Amino acid sequence: MQAGTEAGFSMIEVAVTIGILAMLVVSMTAALGNGFKYLLVSKQRAAASQAANAQLELQTSDPVPLFSVTSTNAPLPALR
Repeated sequence: MQAGTEAGFSMIEVAVTIGILAMLVVSMTAALGNGFKYLLVSKQRAAASQAANAQLELQTSDPVPLFSVTSTNAPLPALR
C-alpha cells in the first residue's frame, strides 16, 4: 500500500470537528440558560402585575374615599 491512500479522517479533521461541536454545545447551553432566566422574570412580572391590578381594583371599588373635600365654610378645630 502506498502512504496517504488510507480511507478515514485525519487527527486535524477530528479535532476541528470536536472544537466546532463543543462551541455549539456551549452556545446552546447559554441560550437555554438565558431563556429560563427570562421565563422566570416574566412569571415574576406577571405575578406583580396581577397583585398591583388587584390593589388598584380594591382601591377603585371602595365607596369611602380616603380623602374627602368638603365645601363647608366651617372653622377648623383648634389645636391643643
